[in-house]
Amino acid sequence: MHTRARLLYFLLLMSFPVLGGTPSVADLEDYLNSFTTLEANFVQINPDGTQASGQFFLKRPHNLKFDYHKPKGYSTLAKDGWLELYDPSFEDTSYLELEFTPARFFLSKEISLSKDIIVKGIFPEGETGISLVLTDTNQSALVTLIFSLSPLTLRGWRILDPQRQFTQLFLTELKVNGDLPDKIFSFSPKKLSH
Repeated sequence: MHTRARLLYFLLLMSFPVLGGTPSVADLEDYLNSFTTLEANFVQINPDGTQASGQFFLKRPHNLKFDYHKPKGYSTLAKDGWLELYDPSFEDTSYLELEFTPARFFLSKEISLSKDIIVKGIFPEGETGISLVLTDTNQSALVTLIFSLSPLTLRGWRILDPQRQFTQLFLTELKVNGDLPDKIFSFSPKKLSH
């Protein structure tokens, strides 16, 4: 098959689901803006293949927390423009400016897939889902949001960081627009018992 014909065939395959009823970028943006709180269990697959798990909390704008159960005691908290990463093995907290992390995408009062974001495309994800691939205007990280269809539900994401390392996160048992007390987003390091 000639190169041009293969390219046309590939483009047709990639566009077929979009023509066949896949949500548009505007639909996905509306869905993401339909909730201001989200609580879920998560499993994270790190670049080295190790797994972590715990609970994820989001209260837009400004608040996000990963409370790790495995490995025990680790915590990531978005607050006051910073991402705080607590490592109980060193009893130490690292700080990253939220503006330079993919977490900032979720923390806007209103999520926009056109402001400071470049949408790379919507693609099939297995037999029953889609993925939305996007990056920021600095293209510092490539983020793939994973959704299931019927009903449209955020199921996780993959992040390709500037060092070309993949981290995947899968969400289960989602609860949206529930009451999340502010105390969930306070920092309380958990010390490991030795």
